Amino acid sequence: MARGGQGVSMARAKSASSVAQNVYARKDQQSTRLQPPGGAKLSNRPRLDPAVKPCLRVLLIQSDPAAARSLVAALDRSRTPRVEVDHVGTMTEAVERLAEGDVGVALLDLAVPETSEAYALREIHSADPAVTLIALARRDDPSLSRRAYHEGADDCRVMSRGWALRLARALPHIVERHRIHAGLRLQTQQHATIVEGSLQGIVIHEAGVIRYANQSIARLLGYESPAELLGLRAINHVAPHDRARILDMARAQERGEAVPTRYEFQAQRVDGSLVSMECLVTPITWRGRVATVSVMLDITERKRTESAMRTLAEVGHARAEKLAVLARVSSVIAAATDSERVLEAVAQAAVALLGAKVAGVLVDDSATGVLRVGRHFTRDSARPSEIFETGEVPYGRGVAGVVYESRTPVFVENIDHEPRWVNRHLVEAADLHAYAGLPLIARDRAIGVLSIFFGEHRSFADEERELMGFLASQAAVAIDNARLLQETERRRRTAEAHAEIGRLLGQSLDLAEVSDRIVESVRTLLRVANAALFRLRPETADLESLSLRGDHGVGAGSRLVYPLGQGAIGLAARSRRPVVTSDLLADPRIPQPPDHQARMKRAGFGAVLAVPLVVQGRVIGALSLGDTVGRQFTDEEVQVVEAFADRAAIALETARLYQEVRDARDFLQSIAASSADAIVTTDVHGRITYWSPGAEEMFGYSPKGGCATTRLWSAARTAGPSWALPPSPSSGTRAGRSRARSGCSRTSRAAGCSRRACASHRRWRRWGASPAASRTTSTTS
Repeated sequence: MARGGQGVSMARAKSASSVAQNVYARKDQQSTRLQPPGGAKLSNRPRLDPAVKPCLRVLLIQSDPAAARSLVAALDRSRTPRVEVDHVGTMTEAVERLAEGDVGVALLDLAVPETSEAYALREIHSADPAVTLIALARRDDPSLSRRAYHEGADDCRVMSRGWALRLARALPHIVERHRIHAGLRLQTQQHATIVEGSLQGIVIHEAGVIRYANQSIARLLGYESPAELLGLRAINHVAPHDRARILDMARAQERGEAVPTRYEFQAQRVDGSLVSMECLVTPITWRGRVATVSVMLDITERKRTESAMRTLAEVGHARAEKLAVLARVSSVIAAATDSERVLEAVAQAAVALLGAKVAGVLVDDSATGVLRVGRHFTRDSARPSEIFETGEVPYGRGVAGVVYESRTPVFVENIDHEPRWVNRHLVEAADLHAYAGLPLIARDRAIGVLSIFFGEHRSFADEERELMGFLASQAAVAIDNARLLQETERRRRTAEAHAEIGRLLGQSLDLAEVSDRIVESVRTLLRVANAALFRLRPETADLESLSLRGDHGVGAGSRLVYPLGQGAIGLAARSRRPVVTSDLLADPRIPQPPDHQARMKRAGFGAVLAVPLVVQGRVIGALSLGDTVGRQFTDEEVQVVEAFADRAAIALETARLYQEVRDARDFLQSIAASSADAIVTTDVHGRITYWSPGAEEMFGYSPKGGCATTRLWSAARTAGPSWALPPSPSSGTRAGRSRARSGCSRTSRAAGCSRRACASHRRWRRWGASPAASRTTSTTS
């Protein structure tokens, strides 16, 4: 009776010149996988072997099985790199096969029944847009080939004599060409996206006529759509006083003379207004003809700033001392990496240039809604803390608060007559009598107030007001740059923290380690007093702390427990939304257990941010941060904490799943270890992977000796009558051999005789073999 291993040996012994194939029946009995013999370069192993993955999988959609056999034979003769061929006869089967997602090439017979050529090609592209599509025509018809290419075919072949061999030889080149074309299409799409999304205006003009324009240039010139610019003359959008210069450069370029590739000009918008542009021109070939691409940047604001700087410089030239002071301020701004030195330099310049007694900056604190007293410079030895009673000014209160809210400078010639002045003690103690307040505006947003105090009553000349405006703009730039640097640094640290947590999640399944790292990272990143991670206990509906960092008002090693709905943690978990409060104990929305109230008072924190941990719609815990009372958590900080909460949720869920898998494994191992039956598992090659204690008892071989057997059936053959194992599944019948060839497997039982290694008598056992999900064979007796 032939066994499965003997059948494979016979197949490999066939002549290399013969054409053979293995057909693996699919479940629907309508599609087949065709493969060349073992001597070919193609993969001739069954799909059940996970160690062998084909380089290329070809789907042949053709109603004639003979064509499929011809193609497989041709692939074998052409020594094409390892290929597997699947054959289906209908479009329905083809779409189902393509949905599996592992097809690299689709060969479509345009005469496939029950469909048209165009419909079939479109169906293939819809099912898998990335597949290499080759159309097979039964007659040499150029119009049919054109239609196939028009519908997206990568190649079209006529099924004349020898077509299969020609196709097999050309197949790698067709696939490579498809890959190159796909890459070019992707690059084209990416370049188009970049150009359309660019903040710079881009125009392509040929012979002075606009052929392409992106959305940015249309917006700069006042058009609603780039289509309105197409066909218009480019020179008509240049300001009249610059047209002659631009035309002269264009003519010089046509004559082959060297002209600047980067220049500035003023463009004229649709409404007649002018906008300053910086332009970079480059000659290109546009649809086979010479054209020019112009990349333009709106520099109107820069020009205005430059104009103001020139005006200020002209005034400063007349005053050498003031010019030197302004130069020092500018150098400090250019060299400083933080705003403190710049603000001090601005205050010092205001005192030196304007003869002020005190000058300084009030900086906006949007989290608390106040202006905080920043750097100040005094003409005498008095310190700012001795002059100012408080370190903050509420929005809208006093003259400085009005300046901030109105974003309008205020010049007070006599403080004694100013009804809006609040701090009268400042006037008397520091002997201040006049005041100038200028808003600090950066990127169209008020960020503070430049305050300049004078020791005498005075009026303010236009020149002085301009100088103050310049100093205010410098202070605004310094503050804004400092904030940008801080924001950049914060984002960098956030990204690094996320990357570190991601690496830890991939390296460790220790829930305590991951929890501690997440909590410590978010606490350090947001600079809060404490942070904690909680997980939900479904059996009690309580939130129990996994990691506590900072002062929570409890001893080391203690755990915190919150009922669901209690405290900011419980409320966030129940509502599935972030809970933010600047004073938890005074917030009526949040019920707080009495013991936790006392704990929070001991720890000295009241501002809380709590975010739920949600996985697949289930709340599994919460992440909380605590800080001093009055801390206002911003929306951006909430988003950062939510991102860390997502990481924490993944860690908790991964740990839970890992524990479930480990428990299930231990349970199954305990069943196998305690079973009196002999349980033997093998892989698809017949190598024993597990030998139960029952098998050791039955056969007399230890697990080490059993697992050392190279192949189960080989051991049976070499041992002869001293070792009787069951025959390979269904190998004794024609149906069984058919199932073995087709890859089908059924549980089989057969009577066999086994002999213990240390005994002289025989014991008859009934064998049962079944394929396991992990592609091993379990045998029990």
